[in-house]
Amino acid sequence: MKSKTVTEETQAKRSIFILMFVAAVID
Repeated sequence: MKSKTVTEETQAKRSIFILMFVAAVID
């Protein structure tokens, strides 16, 4: 369960980072 939570949190942070990066490139 712990590993699963960490994985989900990591994926969420990664998704946010990608969105910010894409937004910066488009902008």
